[in-house]
Amino acid sequence: MVLLSIRTSVKENLGRRSAELFYGTSLRLPGEFLVFGPITQPCSIQYYATNLPDTMEKLQPVPPRTSPTKTFVSQDLDDCSHIFVRVDGVKRPLQQPYDEPYRVVKRTRKNLIIDRCGTTEVISMDRAKPAYHLSDNTQDPGSLPAPPDTQATDHKHSTKKQITFLLYCH
Repeated sequence: MVLLSIRTSVKENLGRRSAELFYGTSLRLPGEFLVFGPITQPCSIQYYATNLPDTMEKLQPVPPRTSPTKTFVSQDLDDCSHIFVRVDGVKRPLQQPYDEPYRVVKRTRKNLIIDRCGTTEVISMDRAKPAYHLSDNTQDPGSLPAPPDTQATDHKHSTKKQITFLLYCH
């Protein structure tokens, strides 16, 4: 309060307040927030209790605020077969921001239902990023060649899946 009174007091040598010089306008003091009118008698508890429901019924809800910016959602999410899922929460150092690609089972307007390790899970479109598969017949000079075929060895319990992805090159 002391600093507020110093900033709003008129400096005699300048003829202005220091707040006016610094902010370009005067500061609003706490007493200026209140509007003083003629003193009225306080209402009785019975009057207050009977008028409260009527006053509350007259209140109108405030409509929701619309966001001025649209959230970007990739158009490829409409027809991709696999997606990456963003990891929400605190990440460890060097942890990838997206989890491995998961197969899309079903799509709704705002959600994707994915197959995560044999169980279905609902994921918001905001957390999804399309995964692109690298096709073997890609002749684009900017793309990487397909890795050589790696077949599973003859061990009984050794099976390998080969998943390749298209890298987007500018």
